[in-house]
Amino acid sequence: MTIRGQVSTDALGSALPLNRPAYGYGRPAWTQTDMLAFRYVTDARAAADVLPEHLELDDHPRAALVFYNYGVSSVGPYREAIQQIEVTLDGRRANWIRHIYVTNDNALVGGRELIGNPKLLGAIDFDRSQETANGLFQARLERPSGVPLAYGVFQPQVFDGPVEGVRETWLGLRRVPALTGGPAALDEYVRTEVEVRAEEMWRGTGAPAFTGYSALDPLHQIPVVEPVEAVLGINMTLTPVGMESVSVTAINDHTRAATAHSGAASGASRQIS
Repeated sequence: MTIRGQVSTDALGSALPLNRPAYGYGRPAWTQTDMLAFRYVTDARAAADVLPEHLELDDHPRAALVFYNYGVSSVGPYREAIQQIEVTLDGRRANWIRHIYVTNDNALVGGRELIGNPKLLGAIDFDRSQETANGLFQARLERPSGVPLAYGVFQPQVFDGPVEGVRETWLGLRRVPALTGGPAALDEYVRTEVEVRAEEMWRGTGAPAFTGYSALDPLHQIPVVEPVEAVLGINMTLTPVGMESVSVTAINDHTRAATAHSGAASGASRQIS
C-alpha cells in the first residue's frame, strides 16, 4: 500500500525552495535607501569584448559603479554594488548589468531567478551616516572579504533637493540550462523599469577605481576613460513599474531573416545591374 502526498503543487508557490520561498511575488519596493553612483565614459572596444552579441554600444559608452544601502525591502535590509553599462537592445536603451553583488541571500536568489541578474555575495561597505574626519563619503566592494575589487570617494558640492519621477531601466539575461546539455531550456533578456524618488540628491566630485586584483571578478574590464558625474541620493524609494522579457531565440530568428532578406535583395540588385 502506498500513500500519496496531500499538498497540491499549486499551493507550493513559484519560487524555490517550494516549502519556504526565498522571495515573494507581491509588489516589491525598496525604501529608506541611500545611493552613491559614479558615472563614467568607458572604452567601447573593451566593453564590446564582454557584452552579449545582441547588445549595441555608443562610440563613447557610459557606464557606472553604483552602491546602494537598502533600509527596507521585501527581502529585508541589505547592501548592493552594481557595475552597469548603457546599451541598446531592439532600439531601446537600458543599463546592462555586468557585475552585481549583494549582502543578502534572498536578494541574490530573487535577482538571479526572476530577472537574470548575475548576483554574487560580496562584502560591501557603504553607510552615508558614518562620520569621517575628512568630510568625504566612501564606498567599497570586496570579494571575498579582504580582497578589494572597487571603491569610490565622493565630495558633495551641489544640493539638488528632492527628486521625483526619475526612471531607470535595467537589463539582465535569464538562462536556465537544459538538463542534458544543448540549447538552454530558457533563454531571455529581462527588462526591469524602476521609478526612483529621493528626498535629497547631491552632486559632487568623485570617480570609481577598480583594483584588478581578482580575475574572477574583472570589473576592470569596463575601465574608466573619463569621469562624468558622481551623485549621492538620500532616503530614496525605488518601485518597479514594468517588467518584460525578450526571447533570445526570437532575436536570433529575426536577425537571420533580416540577413537572408538583405542577401536576396543584394543578389537581385546585381542581376539587374
